[in-house]
Amino acid sequence: FFTGTDVTDAFVQQQIQTDRISDALETAQKANQMKSDFLGNVSHDMRTPLNAVLGYTDLALRSDDSVEIHDYLKKIRRSGGILLQLISDTLDLSKIESGKITLKPEVISCGEMMTRIVTIVKPSMDEKHIKFTIDNSRAVMANICIDVTRVQEILLNILSNAVKYTPEYGEITLTVECEKLDPDKVHDRITVTDNGIGMTPEFIDKIFEPFAQERLKGYENIEGSGLGMSIVKRIVDMMGGTVEVSSELGKGTTVAVC
Repeated sequence: FFTGTDVTDAFVQQQIQTDRISDALETAQKANQMKSDFLGNVSHDMRTPLNAVLGYTDLALRSDDSVEIHDYLKKIRRSGGILLQLISDTLDLSKIESGKITLKPEVISCGEMMTRIVTIVKPSMDEKHIKFTIDNSRAVMANICIDVTRVQEILLNILSNAVKYTPEYGEITLTVECEKLDPDKVHDRITVTDNGIGMTPEFIDKIFEPFAQERLKGYENIEGSGLGMSIVKRIVDMMGGTVEVSSELGKGTTVAVC
């Protein structure tokens, strides 16, 4: 007596289930590694400004010199601002990933937009004697409807990075150019170029990952959360745009947002 059974469907379903389990395991392992990286990076980045706050507070309490105390208070405020920015960036990224952030367009002139951004970044550039050039000769200076807060966040993150990684007396250029003009839409390309320390090719591949930071010799103590470019990428994606990074170690970096 002989019987035969076609087990193809059962085998295929079993294989699909095995692949799903394997994918789920790989995803869980990646998530666990990201959690470990997150805790390592964020604890290091939070500890540095927090130690400064506590240290300068102790020094201020021991001092009777009003000028010295005022200087300590300025340093405490600066360190507190860094800590607050780190926490804000972490929360911001969490909101973006969970889909809780929605774009809120409003009308603003291109000139006003640029003025706001320059007002914020210029002091930090002046402090390092950085030559800052704005080239908007190929831009369309019109009223546009955008989420002002998010566009500011994009450009400020990119420009802040340029300032951090550009040495004293370096150069940073912000270029705004119109690539295409429709009756109801302006296609802009915004480029930030610096002649700073640049990045290795290996790091460029990871630049949009949360908490990714490259610790180059001589720049190990640069403060930051490693979230800036990750946030930039997610906001640009939300807006249907693109962001590209090119860099050469020791020669500088260019970030282009469309």
